[in-house]
Amino acid sequence: MKPGYQIFTTGLATGIVPALSDPQIILGFGIFILLLIGSALISGSEVAFFSLRPEDIEKLKSDKSKKAKSVLTLFSNPEKLLSTILVANNTINIAIVLLAAFLSTKLFDFSENPVLGFIINIVVITFTLLFFGEVIPKVYSSRAHMKVVLLMAVPITILERLFKPMT
Repeated sequence: MKPGYQIFTTGLATGIVPALSDPQIILGFGIFILLLIGSALISGSEVAFFSLRPEDIEKLKSDKSKKAKSVLTLFSNPEKLLSTILVANNTINIAIVLLAAFLSTKLFDFSENPVLGFIINIVVITFTLLFFGEVIPKVYSSRAHMKVVLLMAVPITILERLFKPMT
């Protein structure tokens, strides 16, 4: 037996190496990353849209691009814009939590200590969502709000139509 092998057969890491080759786990992690990116983009767009200054609006009015027109249309109804962003972000965040719980149960066996598993899941998922899905995107968006607004204008317009019954 190799010296480093024992770490994968004891404690929380039991079975993690074989599980990482499971297609469900690989697909789950891929979807998790995509959802986290989506959450980050939507969270950042909230700060970006509501950081627009009057001079930014004037620049957008002089810009005849489709994205600039989308931004102005979205910005013309801030209540609807905010509700769309919040509904979309909460939907994605719920999906992230559910997927993370699924991946956690596939990778780790907390049957002997479910309270520890519950606490670890909450801490890891909360930290990941807050740091990568909220804090970093909002800090970046506050500094580069025009880039983010133009990037997210069309996706937010699509989400506004998609979530229209709820917003």
